[in-house]
Amino acid sequence: MNKSLTEGIIWKQLLFFALPIFFSSIFQHIYNIVDSAIVGQYVGTAAFAAISSAGYIVCIVITFFVGISTGTGIIVSHFYGANDSESIHKAIRTTVTLSLAAGLILTLIGIWISPNIVHWTKTPEEVVPYSIPYIKIYFLGTVPVLLYNLGSGVLRACGDSKKPLYFLIMSSVLNVLLDILFVVSFKWGVEGAALATIISQSFSAFLVLGALIFRKPVYKVDSIRSLFDISIFKKILIVGVPVGLQSTIGILGHLIMNTKTNELGMAAIASVNAVGKINNIAWLSVTAIGHATVTFVGQNIGAGKGSRVDTGVKTAL
Repeated sequence: MNKSLTEGIIWKQLLFFALPIFFSSIFQHIYNIVDSAIVGQYVGTAAFAAISSAGYIVCIVITFFVGISTGTGIIVSHFYGANDSESIHKAIRTTVTLSLAAGLILTLIGIWISPNIVHWTKTPEEVVPYSIPYIKIYFLGTVPVLLYNLGSGVLRACGDSKKPLYFLIMSSVLNVLLDILFVVSFKWGVEGAALATIISQSFSAFLVLGALIFRKPVYKVDSIRSLFDISIFKKILIVGVPVGLQSTIGILGHLIMNTKTNELGMAAIASVNAVGKINNIAWLSVTAIGHATVTFVGQNIGAGKGSRVDTGVKTAL
């Protein structure tokens, strides 16, 4: 259900809009946590360390384009607040095309340079045989990751923060079942864990795109014409590139720390990354409020309600 954030009690709107985003972020983190837990239990410490270490490598490549999708959400929220359905359609088509192209390029580059990245980050030799295949398979899921983040960003920009949560719950359950099947039953090791993740992520991307294409007409992708609008693309870059760079710099700091941790051996890698996952979850509430505020501000700017923007920002803080 679409929800306009341009009318109503501000603190309630921000809170109830942010809660599904918070739980969505929790379920996104579950992917890597479940992979790590099951692999650590049934394959061994070296495999657990490989998945933990590989997470930052994959993240630093994908995070920039997730920032671009954030830019899409901001632009779409402006259009939604202004009731400009045609511009919403153009923005969706443009960013879907961008995500497909960028995802395919990242997949090819990621698979090609995976062995070099593993060695640049000083991964211990006993972990390398697990890290390289995991990263290569994981990069095959770049397209669905970008499509999911793009699509869920559009849904949220149109006031719907619940569908992305429902889709992630379903895909997370699927991920757990596939992890058990591939790793525990089939004994496929880290390759099975990576395969379970990309299948689950593809499922969530499929659900999001289905919502965009077949559900509410306000964000319906109803034509293959005009797949790329250069003016909207420029607007998305202006907003999305700074967000992407900011996020990438943050992940880069973690990667540098991870490289130093790799020098301490397998046990240190496993320990530091286990604690890091808990720390990441602790920050999710702040991130959820931030995403809710972005959508709130975008819709109200589009609707020309500057006073609500000021009040909303103060309430969020």
